[in-house]
Amino acid sequence: MTGVASVVVLLGVAVFAVWSSQATAAAVGRAVTAGRVSDDYAQATTAVGAEQSLVLEYRLQPSPQVLARFDQSATALVAALARSYGSLDDGFPA
Repeated sequence: MTGVASVVVLLGVAVFAVWSSQATAAAVGRAVTAGRVSDDYAQATTAVGAEQSLVLEYRLQPSPQVLARFDQSATALVAALARSYGSLDDGFPA
């Protein structure tokens, strides 16, 4: 009887070890995705700040160069938001 109990205990420990490694791997994947999304949002925040600054600059001194820099900031904002949305689609829970 003691042999059967030992086998059951060892089997239980093995199942727990496999489950815990799978749960840890899933948590690491979510953490990596959260880091990517956070970086994308930080880049979007920077682009918004640049856009706001360029709007004020354009009001004071309208020029094609300022308008071109504004367009670059707008493109960077859209790209950062698209990357973050794509990261969320990769399985990160909203």
